[in-house]
Amino acid sequence: MLKFSCENEDTNQLSYLDGLHTMSLLCKPVLTRPFSLMLILSFQISVQGLQPSMFRVNYTKVVDQMFSLFPDEEHYSDAGPDRCRTCAVVGNSANLLGSHYGSLIDFHDIGLQPSMFRVNYTKVVDQMFSLFPDEEHYSDAGPDRCRTCAVVGNSANLLGSHYGSLIDFHDIVIRINKGPTKGYERDVGSKTTHRILYPESAMDLDNSTHLVLFPFKIRDMQWLISTFTTRHITRTYTRVKPSIKADENKVMVLHPAFIKYVYEKWLLKHGRYPSTGFITIIFALHICDQVNVFGFGASSTGTWHHYFDRTRTHFKGGPHGGDFENKTMHQLQQRNKISVYKGYR
Repeated sequence: MLKFSCENEDTNQLSYLDGLHTMSLLCKPVLTRPFSLMLILSFQISVQGLQPSMFRVNYTKVVDQMFSLFPDEEHYSDAGPDRCRTCAVVGNSANLLGSHYGSLIDFHDIGLQPSMFRVNYTKVVDQMFSLFPDEEHYSDAGPDRCRTCAVVGNSANLLGSHYGSLIDFHDIVIRINKGPTKGYERDVGSKTTHRILYPESAMDLDNSTHLVLFPFKIRDMQWLISTFTTRHITRTYTRVKPSIKADENKVMVLHPAFIKYVYEKWLLKHGRYPSTGFITIIFALHICDQVNVFGFGASSTGTWHHYFDRTRTHFKGGPHGGDFENKTMHQLQQRNKISVYKGYR
């Protein structure tokens, strides 16, 4: 069950709501069983539609067994609406956010896709939890703290922006895939607290950075295990790095139910699946009090390429619902839920 904790500014009374349909505040989700392990448990899903499982699984039995092993703890439930100015905005913002945040994430309709590899799923999950710790994150935050987050994309519009110092000023700096900082510090900053990746975009990380895996398939979990142990996996659908440098104590895995939730509730199933960048923005909205977005969209000349190369990437023609994602981001910006920095090029 996913509930929402909102503090009414007029009465200063804490109330629990199923959504935001009657509230003008951006309320943060309280992650309760069975969703409190959202960041550290993986299932393989298809966000376009669930497929029959190649494994005969009693889902309820699996979930009960999982929670008998791992503590049911809240994560990121400490956020309050008064920490940042953008968290308490009046107007019709509740209509937009209520229709998305207020939609419960259905944990119980997750199924496993058929795999090209013969896999004992339970064994993979058990092995993953034996390697990576289940710990609370940011539990030190109090009601007076404003947790600021920068989501840094890879658009060439960052070049010449001089956003580096502004980006580094944030409490949390989330970077996506292979976007480098070395040599680009003036425009993109040097601080990285979280790096979003998957096997095909893997890179070495320093010991201060959290590795956040976005899993779309069981093979992604197997690769994660392999990269810290046997290093034997060199392919998924393409060649991948068999190992990377990263702190195994800072490994986090986004629950695929969250990806499905973003696709169905925020994008209304536009495109084949959501982009990594858009998932990251919605992820940040759930763990941060103030979200600022950098390095998204085309450059001022209308070209679509990364700040670190000149490869032309036509965003609108890909598998993502680019137009609808941009529209949703614009709505969030209009309602002061995020700020988008568009750069200079």
